[in-house]
Parts: sequence; structure tokens; C-alpha cells
Amino acid sequence: YDEDCFSAFSRVRLPPIKLPFLNSIFPNGILNGSCIEIRGETGCGKTQLLMQMTAQIVLPPNFNGIQLKGANAKVVFIDTSGHFDVFRLSSMIENLIKRETKGEEIAGMNSLVKDCLSRVEITRPKSSLELICVLKSIIINNSEKNLEETVRVVMIDGLISFYWIDKFNKSELGGIVATIVDEMIRKGQMSIIMTNQL
Repeated sequence: YDEDCFSAFSRVRLPPIKLPFLNSIFPNGILNGSCIEIRGETGCGKTQLLMQMTAQIVLPPNFNGIQLKGANAKVVFIDTSGHFDVFRLSSMIENLIKRETKGEEIAGMNSLVKDCLSRVEITRPKSSLELICVLKSIIINNSEKNLEETVRVVMIDGLISFYWIDKFNKSELGGIVATIVDEMIRKGQMSIIMTNQL
């Protein structure tokens, strides 16, 4: 082979995900293997922020010559709180496109939005055990896919939603969830962005 390790690693390494509306917080983008926690009171907009990030991430970088500033990446949105709204996400994607086109309608808008939504997987676990299964399936599925098909970002809305149920049942499942999230981060294949309530 005529390629050294550094060249091979550079070739397969995924670029950071840029989110223009968060440039002041993440000037270099969100790096693979990042773990970001968003904390706040109930109703402060944590889910809204995750959905806005998701909309930007699934947009392509450009469409028909128009810069959309997206990452064209796959996202798994784990909704433990039941607040995710696919119609709202669709509207956010449309609004991002309209912002970049200065309000002009573009040909193929509906198919573009549909294509963006196809890069979002939504799951709604109802317990820590189900959350563990979801996280493990993401790891397994990512290992079986080529680089372009892998999940780049996992959004977990309400990571500790099942804390009190687990505590009441004297369950150690919350610790297992934390271990799996740590494993996902250490592998560096994807970023994890999660919310927690204060």
C-alpha cells in the first residue's frame, strides 16, 4: 500500500458538524466523540434547542446551488419525555431553507424536506432497559454500516428521565446507561447531545 496511517486516518475521519447558530459556543463545530449536556428548568427550551440542532444537522450543505450550511448527517433522537414533534421539526427545516433563500420558494422544497426527515430516527423508550436497548442497537448498527451511512449524532432528550423509577426499584440500570454512553463517546464515531432537568 502507498498510504501511511496518518493519511488513512485523515481520509476516513469525519469532519466536525457546524451549526451556524451556535458558532459563538462551538466555533470549531461539534467534534466526533463530543458529549454535550444541556441543562435547564422545565419549559426553558431544551427540547426546542435539540430539535433546532437536528434540523440544521440533517440539512445538506447545499441544494441546487443554494448554501444551506447543513451537515447532511444522520441523527437518532431519543425522546424520553414525549415532547418531540415531527411536524415542528419539518417546519424548522423549511424555515432554515427559507432563511437561506431569503424567503424565496425553491423547486423541490417538499422532496428536500422529506429527504432531510429521512435522516432522523426517532425512538421513545419508556424505561432505562428500553433506553439501554436503543443505545446498544445504535452501536451495533453503526459498526455494520459504511462511514456515510452511520449515525453522526445521538440526541437524548431527558437522559435521567427514569432516575426515580430506577431508584425506587433499587435498579442499577441508570449506571449501565451511563457506561454505554461513555462507550459511545470513547469510540468517537458519533457525538451525543443530551438534556437534563435541573
